Amino acid sequence: MALSWKVPQSVRTTFQDDLKQVYHSELELLRDALPSRFLPSVQSCIDHLRDIMSLPMVLSHSDLSSSNIMVDETTCHLNSVLDWAEAEVCPFGLNLQCIEGVTGKLHLRDGWIRYEDYDTLQQTFWDRFLTEVGGLSTQEIRVIKLASVLGVLLFYGLDSGTPYQTARVPIRDDEVGRYRMLSLDGFLINPGTRFDVVS
Repeated sequence: MALSWKVPQSVRTTFQDDLKQVYHSELELLRDALPSRFLPSVQSCIDHLRDIMSLPMVLSHSDLSSSNIMVDETTCHLNSVLDWAEAEVCPFGLNLQCIEGVTGKLHLRDGWIRYEDYDTLQQTFWDRFLTEVGGLSTQEIRVIKLASVLGVLLFYGLDSGTPYQTARVPIRDDEVGRYRMLSLDGFLINPGTRFDVVS
């Protein structure tokens, strides 16, 4: 994460403008389709999209889950990261929900659950990240966390739909969308597990 922040991707202004328009369109879809409890998070991302797009543009792994991170059992050093097929260039922070994925888990009945040492693991990540990048302002950290909310909304709130559709479609609050909805609730709504900055 720190390396991607320090060595961002060089992209054209037109690329950023097009990406901003895609995000805005997808957020509008979510605003119209998701249950009303998510509207404050969606609207906050729309309102702060310009700030989010001002973050460094980085190569982002879209599924940085524990199953794609290979660690040496003896040294605990990172060996490799797998499954880069859907990697994309986007503003820093859009995939920070991956940190939640290694510091907690989704319980299929009760929703998102944090591990006992969640606070320690989160603090370790942020301390190390801020040290590596040389520190950030409170405003920069707030925008990064807003970017992570955007990432959660886009990752869990949209589905690829049917094989015949090219555009992604919003999930529904039904059996098909149940598990994604549990993650949205966990990260954005439930007081015990939601992100500490969502607006």
